[in-house]
Amino acid sequence: MRSTPAARASGAMSARVKFRRRSRTLRARVRRGHQEEGAFARTRREHAAVHRALVARDPEAARAAAAAHVGGVEEWLRARTAG
Repeated sequence: MRSTPAARASGAMSARVKFRRRSRTLRARVRRGHQEEGAFARTRREHAAVHRALVARDPEAARAAAAAHVGGVEEWLRARTAG
């Protein structure tokens, strides 16, 4: 399949949008790590729990660990952006 100029331009735009979004979330994560005691350690533990479940091929445990991690991040973001 050949790529058209329009498809390449669309892909480049998508990459720029993804990069900007990633940069903003990276800054927010670093800020949280410096503002909240134990945030880095907690994040590592949460990611390790997801990884262990994936390695164990336990999709339910992986889903639960990921949901717990994402839920904590969402809660933090809501608190940051409220009023």
